[in-house]
Amino acid sequence: MTETGKPIGASIRARVSTGYGRLDEALNGGFVTGSAVVLAAPTGNEVPLLIGNFLRAAQNPALLVCRTLSSSQIITNERVRNVKSLVCSDKHVSPASSVIPGRGIGNLTDLNIQINEAIASTQPRRVGLDILSDVLLRHKALQTRKWLTELLEKLRSKSITTLATINPHMHGGEEVQAVTGLFDGSLEIVDGKPTNLMQIKWMHGLEIVQKEVSLADLRSSDIAEPTQEQRIFAPLAGRTGRMPTSGGEVRTESVVLGTVTSLLRYPVKSMMGEELNAAQLTEQGLLGDRVYALFDQSTGKIASAKNPLKWAKLFDFHAAFIEPPLLGSPMPPVRITLPDGSSVTSSQAELESMLSKVFGREVRFAAAALEKASFEEYWPDMEGLAYRETVTDEAMPPNSFFDFGIVHLVTTSTLNRLRELYPQGRFEVRRFRPNIVIETASSANAFVENEWIGRTLSIGEQARLKVIAPCPRCVMTTLAQADLPKDPGILRTVALHTPRIEAEGFGVLSANVGIYADVPRGGTIRRGDLLRME
Repeated sequence: MTETGKPIGASIRARVSTGYGRLDEALNGGFVTGSAVVLAAPTGNEVPLLIGNFLRAAQNPALLVCRTLSSSQIITNERVRNVKSLVCSDKHVSPASSVIPGRGIGNLTDLNIQINEAIASTQPRRVGLDILSDVLLRHKALQTRKWLTELLEKLRSKSITTLATINPHMHGGEEVQAVTGLFDGSLEIVDGKPTNLMQIKWMHGLEIVQKEVSLADLRSSDIAEPTQEQRIFAPLAGRTGRMPTSGGEVRTESVVLGTVTSLLRYPVKSMMGEELNAAQLTEQGLLGDRVYALFDQSTGKIASAKNPLKWAKLFDFHAAFIEPPLLGSPMPPVRITLPDGSSVTSSQAELESMLSKVFGREVRFAAAALEKASFEEYWPDMEGLAYRETVTDEAMPPNSFFDFGIVHLVTTSTLNRLRELYPQGRFEVRRFRPNIVIETASSANAFVENEWIGRTLSIGEQARLKVIAPCPRCVMTTLAQADLPKDPGILRTVALHTPRIEAEGFGVLSANVGIYADVPRGGTIRRGDLLRME
């Protein structure tokens, strides 16, 4: 999407100005459109100046979310017509042409409602979040992470570029890290001589030309204009072939299919997992994905929510690695959060007894996949499925806990089409448990990923995927999880409206959403990476 909200092709990653030419140059063109960046800085004159120039640099509407009217008045006034302020104050605030009165930050659910209402009324292309430290002080790290995860997901889905601020001196280091890790990039103001410095800590998917910029240089620079390359490329976006660079050279472009918008890993089969900013893609899939499972002692089968008659409770468990897994090293233990909120690690002796008590049957925590493993799958009585009202035994690939493919992708165009077909249903990513979500252009065909079957795709700088088959859906998509209700209409819509596809060795497959892929070549992949067809 461009900053006007119009779709552009995925072959060029659209940029928006930071508000400063020097910083845009350091970032090789500015922030990626629709990304979320956090600025860590102590309270001072620089912060409102930086966030104000970011918001004012857009000629399109922009929204500032702040705590006090004085914060709003520093950035917005009658001469700044494109910026509105949502003032989330506990005190009474009178409405004005540039001010939207809020209701405080005491209730995070209500805070998101306030922000969503302000977004709906102002339709901004940029948002400045100047309330992060206040929320973190009031609600601590866990609740702040939950609130911020939901908010940033909403902003990214609307291609709104976000700049948030946090004062690291007001919080512990672990609290700051817990919050800043949710963003796509991080800036920090640090002490320097003779002037303070803006450090670019990291930016996912961006080549950083310069790691530090003097704040004196920023103060003296004008509001940034689009770069030469941005002006040349914007009209060409979406095409393939040979394109000029800003230096007049010619480069060859492969066909760009979309952008990685989410990376997900599920350490324990059928339990809830982790959302990642970056992951190592290996020949066995995402490093750490489905490396553990529960083994049913009575049946000799792997526990899977594909048979909710026995294992529906698996969706009430959350699993996360205690420390990140490393290539070439043994898998670290996981921390499993039980439905009652208690937790246990996979290294604790009482793990299996605790799990067996919850499920009402003896289970073993399996850390090594069997050569010949299988699971049970329940097929509801529903038109369009391969079986109806029965339970089948399904073999798993040797020495793994995967159902079939080792990497699962789904596109936003497919999910959006399903929402159109069944508006009452909540077609959220977590129902489909993919590893990689690809944001495609709004003009992309529904179920576009089916067209990639048999093709080789590149992702990031090194990794390659070989798409091998569509992904037939099952009863798991209908199950309740957290705030998602049980909804058979999800699978019914999929079964009736998605294309039936013939797959070599499997015949005709139905109820397909997403695709499976093998990994001919691994590498590090990140949110924001481009997916290309070779």
